[in-house]
Amino acid sequence: MAAWSAAAVAALAGLGLARRAEMAELAEDDDDDDDDDDVRRRCERFMAPPVSGLGELRGRRGEMRSRMELLIMETQSQVCRALAEVDRGASFTVDRWERKEGDPRAQGERGKKGGRPGGPGAQPPPPPPPPPPTSSRQAGSHVRASRHVQLGGEGKKWFLYLTGGGGISCVLQDGEIFEKAGVNVSVVFGHLSEEAAQQMRSRGKSLKAKNGKLPFCAMGVSSVIHPKNPYVPTIHFNYRYFEIEEADGTKQWWFGGGTDLTPTYLNKEDAVHFHKTLKEACDKHNPELYPKFKKWYVEFNLVYDRGTKFGLATPGSRIESILMSLPLTARWEYMHSPPENSREAEILEVLRHPKDWVH
Repeated sequence: MAAWSAAAVAALAGLGLARRAEMAELAEDDDDDDDDDDVRRRCERFMAPPVSGLGELRGRRGEMRSRMELLIMETQSQVCRALAEVDRGASFTVDRWERKEGDPRAQGERGKKGGRPGGPGAQPPPPPPPPPPTSSRQAGSHVRASRHVQLGGEGKKWFLYLTGGGGISCVLQDGEIFEKAGVNVSVVFGHLSEEAAQQMRSRGKSLKAKNGKLPFCAMGVSSVIHPKNPYVPTIHFNYRYFEIEEADGTKQWWFGGGTDLTPTYLNKEDAVHFHKTLKEACDKHNPELYPKFKKWYVEFNLVYDRGTKFGLATPGSRIESILMSLPLTARWEYMHSPPENSREAEILEVLRHPKDWVH
């Protein structure tokens, strides 16, 4: 299993090296290659058609927004294919869902296992809301076309008004190697509320609204991978992009995200390798970034995010995509206390008192 674990880590880590090389090549080719077929060829390798239409991506292919959507779609495809290869050809179920302003009701179409979806779904309906859902899939689909999403931590409340977008969820479950593995992409857009704009201005951002509106788009790729072997850790990552367009057409954008390793039984070599890899990536830009980002990420997960609960509390959230992060089997033993000096006690101690694995 150690050999498989090393191979899996190498396969996934290799995606990062390939991604940097492709980004460098893309930057060199952007000015010279005006062939629209380039975008089409890239889209053909995706797990499903992109959230934005092919014509829209071609029309603004030089913009960061389009480049990021192509990047996260390619990342999803590469991670899925790498996982399927490790799991001896296991296939993914692909769901493509959309939110379209003014549609009579929300729908999502499920792709065949291991294949591309049958076609785009339609989401979501305008007021009044649809009848109460009778399943978790319906609960995730029946949402308003233009709704507000409350964000912010304790004492911080501001809103985004979503008017469209969608996403692609890819899930492998009950394979030979992976109990469950999901790789999701989402692309949504709408307008910042005045509360949101004011809070951003209070942090020093100069934002010029037009008729009181600030258009935004947000997108990202996220993954949770649960191996069957309890000695191989669960891994999670998410990477996000957020863009605002001001009244004069000026665009401001931000990147964010993070990754974490969750072992059932602690393997110190895994922990050291994981954190050293992240530190080396940060050190290429600034040696102060790794400790700063690590502290922020821990605080965000413990204080603001609180995992699945945060997603479920978001109005109109897609339940299937959120619960994709759970393993197929989960249990909670009341007042469980593992035997002293056991492997179970060892990991609990590390989780309660995080360690510095790189020094």
